[in-house]
Formats: sequence, C-alpha cells, structure tokens
Amino acid sequence: MNFLAHAIFADTRRDVLFGSIAGDFVGKMDKKLVPREIRDGLKLHNDLDVFFDNLEFSKSRKSLREAVNHYQSPVLDICCDHVFVSQWKLLFKNRVENYVPGIYSLLMDKHNILPVNGQNMMSGLVREDWFTTYGTKEGLEKALNRMSTRAMRGEIIRDGIDEIFKTIPIIQDELLTIVPMIRKHTQDYMNELGYESEGRVCWKERI
Repeated sequence: MNFLAHAIFADTRRDVLFGSIAGDFVGKMDKKLVPREIRDGLKLHNDLDVFFDNLEFSKSRKSLREAVNHYQSPVLDICCDHVFVSQWKLLFKNRVENYVPGIYSLLMDKHNILPVNGQNMMSGLVREDWFTTYGTKEGLEKALNRMSTRAMRGEIIRDGIDEIFKTIPIIQDELLTIVPMIRKHTQDYMNELGYESEGRVCWKERI
C-alpha cells in the first residue's frame, strides 16, 4: 500500500503512525536507533504491505499487468490512494481537508529521525501536498510520473498512463469491497502490538 493508505489504516499513537507511513523512507537505517513505538509502526507497515500484496485484486492486477508489466504492484498502490481521496466522502465522515494537515504536522515533527534522502522525500510529500492531490486525475498522473523517474525502465509507466486511468473503476470496485477486511486485519495486528485506534479518520459505519 502507498503512503496515504498506511496513514488511514495505522490510525493509532503518533509514533506508531509515523513509523507506518515512514516505512518506505527509512532505507538501510539501523532500526534499533529509533524509539520502540516507531519500530512498531515499521512492523505495522510491513505487515500491511504483505497482507495487501496477497489480496487477490484479480481484475485490477490483470489490467495493470497488461498496461505496465511488472510495475503493476506499485502502480496499484498509488491508484488505491487515488481511490481513497476521490471516494473520501463515501468512506469517511470527516473531511479530507481537515484530516491531512494533522498527518503532515506529525510527519514533519518526526522526520529528522530519517536518513537525509528520506527526510527530503517526506518534506516533498508535505510541501507538494501529495495526499490531497492524489484524488485528482492531474495529481495521480503527477504521482505516476514521479514514480517513473525513480524506476528502471520507467517509460513503461509513462507509456501506460492512459491504460492505468481506464483501470481506475475496476480498482475502485475491488478496493471498496475489501476495505472492511483490510481494516479488521490492521486493527487486529495493532491490538497484538498493544495499540488501539485513535479515531483520526472517522469511518462511516457501513464501511
């Protein structure tokens, strides 16, 4: 899953939430050097990634495989963040504009823990407001292009953008169906680690 999804599902204590979002920013840093709750957040990040990668998403993965070949998984992650923002009112009671600034503040309070490359990337995320802009077609295209610049043979992603957009309704249908399963799994794992949800995101009861 991508950055916003990790924030949404790891809705618990500040350090744990930071660790869950920061899982892709830590690089090869020594995890023993960070506080225990951030380490637990990194565990939560890895657990959610493994769980999500093993969910079927059969139609979405097939369509994305045809569009972007072996980049299907990271592209699916970004597209899921797009769905979460574009369908926010369906999923949550609170407004995305009220939720996101608090997460950005939390990230910047802690980002000095990260290696320099991770700090720079997280600062860019906040400065360019990735979370909110994921919800627009322009923001999603920008995120995909950003990914393509970091990927070997990134032209596969750029060339496949039109086909990726055609796959969004399929991803949306499959993702919204399995959101309750992801919520339950993450909450169960947080409970195993000794944490409870703090209610930053206000889920609608039917989700």
